[in-house]
Amino acid sequence: MDEVSEKCLYKKEPRSRSETLEGNTEKVKVGCGNLYITINGDDIGICEVFTKTGGCSPLSEAASRLISIAMRAGVEAEYIIEQLKGIKCPNTTQQKDIKVLSCPDAIGRALERVLKETKK
Repeated sequence: MDEVSEKCLYKKEPRSRSETLEGNTEKVKVGCGNLYITINGDDIGICEVFTKTGGCSPLSEAASRLISIAMRAGVEAEYIIEQLKGIKCPNTTQQKDIKVLSCPDAIGRALERVLKETKK
């Protein structure tokens, strides 16, 4: 078995979540209302993301869960941000006063801001 195949078989478990985490909640206007993005971290880095919106709540919650488990499993935030930023939603892009392209785009931008603040 070659090195690439061997790495694909390696199972990575996410680190456990601390009992107490610190973070911030950001309110972002999106096409289906307000999106609230909570990003929490521990001494290692970003640990979890929660989202709440009136529109596509199940999809935002699913994205948040996947982002959280990926972050705790050691996936670099830059890879996640790259996948989220730029995703477009017709509800958001048709409104002039909205500065994000979609809920995933807003989550990616929020992660990027937190990552920049953490590196300072």
